[in-house]
Amino acid sequence: MIAAGRIPALTGLCLLGTAMAACGRVDEAERATCVAVVPAIEAASRGPIEIVSVEPLRADLPTLHLQYRVGQGAHVRGGFLDCAFGPDEDHPGRTRLVGVRSAAGALSPARLFVLERFWLADARARGEGAARLAMPADAR
Repeated sequence: MIAAGRIPALTGLCLLGTAMAACGRVDEAERATCVAVVPAIEAASRGPIEIVSVEPLRADLPTLHLQYRVGQGAHVRGGFLDCAFGPDEDHPGRTRLVGVRSAAGALSPARLFVLERFWLADARARGEGAARLAMPADAR
């Protein structure tokens, strides 16, 4: 029998365990890819980009929901990206980015191709974008 005083503590541990399990479902390569997309989407924006959170969007599909803030001082605004992943036919066992949606809507197949070809596949572009990113420890 569990003492009444221990129930809140056990409930908290269960909730923490559930949250940690949900975080554990985020594939690191998918997460890194989704984070790398933000500077490309926000190329016209000024100032740093702070990644606020990266969480699974749906448990049954490889999808991520990323929230961020961009700008400085009084000019900070929030944004989000939903990234979808599918099988990578060139690399069995891995996934590739197959869709991106922001507040402006979903990227067309042509824009997704350009993003992959000229941003994600370009180490220099990714590095320049990464220089604008800030990630709090709890969003990593």
